[in-house]
Amino acid sequence: MANVNAITCQIVRINAPTAKKERVVTWWVPGHNGIGAHKLGQNDSEWECELVYFGTKAYCDAFAVAIDALQAAIVTILDNKGDPYSGMLIEHVSNRQIRPAWHAKNIAGVSLGINGWSCRITIKGKMT
Repeated sequence: MANVNAITCQIVRINAPTAKKERVVTWWVPGHNGIGAHKLGQNDSEWECELVYFGTKAYCDAFAVAIDALQAAIVTILDNKGDPYSGMLIEHVSNRQIRPAWHAKNIAGVSLGINGWSCRITIKGKMT
């Protein structure tokens, strides 16, 4: 089952993080020929992930609170294809979008009938 740090949800769509790139900072000093450069190491591996959870309104609210609490944490993400991503720093958690989703199925696969709701949240960050 797809999850973010063991917080289970039905849909986890992640754009594949880019390979870590070595950053280079350059500078120029007026009156001197050429430029200076400094290698800073690998980072800049940005990613974005959409999470969707189906359940009752109360469970959707609890899911959103749990995901909000992960901002600034380093997490492990398991997407719907079963691909794991570890060392993922969450820099931003979007506002939750909770809407009715009649006849949606909860995690156990049970239809919720007219009590179904969906919660969509987007998280963004960098690989560490």
